[in-house]
Amino acid sequence: RSGMDYNTILKTLSAQQVKRKTITITFPEGYTAVAIAQKMEENGLCSVDDFLACANGEDGSDFSQYDFWNAIPDTEGRLMKCEGYLFPDTYEFFTDDSVYNYVNTFYKEFDAKTSDLWDTINEKGTTMNDVVILASFIQEEAGMPAEDAKVSACFHNRLESEWAEHKLESNASSYIMNDSDNNYLWNSPTAAYYGWPEQGAIPDDVLAHYDTYRISGLPAGAITNPGIDAIAAALNPDQEYLDEGYYFFVTGN
Repeated sequence: RSGMDYNTILKTLSAQQVKRKTITITFPEGYTAVAIAQKMEENGLCSVDDFLACANGEDGSDFSQYDFWNAIPDTEGRLMKCEGYLFPDTYEFFTDDSVYNYVNTFYKEFDAKTSDLWDTINEKGTTMNDVVILASFIQEEAGMPAEDAKVSACFHNRLESEWAEHKLESNASSYIMNDSDNNYLWNSPTAAYYGWPEQGAIPDDVLAHYDTYRISGLPAGAITNPGIDAIAAALNPDQEYLDEGYYFFVTGN
């Protein structure tokens, strides 16, 4: 500190410092909010419910320091406000930290990774919310960065076409109940968290906002937490595939 005398400086530097224990955890791209919360619990950091309550602002937590948080609309039927914004990466956490700081680690990284996209978003007349929702489907359907922009173009063509009734028609979020599909509503960690498989059916009010074969346009919320490649692809679809009018795809994934 400014003003310390020489002896105080020596005493301070020679004092034993207590080091806080940390843990490093990797969250793959495409993890759902529930899957992230479960991994936090598995590593002894916090409970699933406490993490989700904080991440969704349900416990009074405030993340209004971030523009993206303030821009998330209060969409009817949205399951989780945090879905799509918990940026997937490798993080080092203090094992004795607060739930708020754990959640803020994800949000701080999302803000840093997407901060330079706002100008393009505004120029294209879209919103961060729509970009993130579409990116979550691209992440799920493409599965690899090389395919992202092409899958994005197909989704853009469907959304903008009367022929496709402006529907995404993605099995990743639909009424289709195939165990082989990684379906957000049927057999994902989110579906298990809400207990839908055990009940034997997806609630109709959920399908009304998330079934991409039923609704036109984007669903009420994202279905995964996408990486930056998928987010960028949602904003910048492959121009050739747009121009050629592709509606369907088979990816290397």
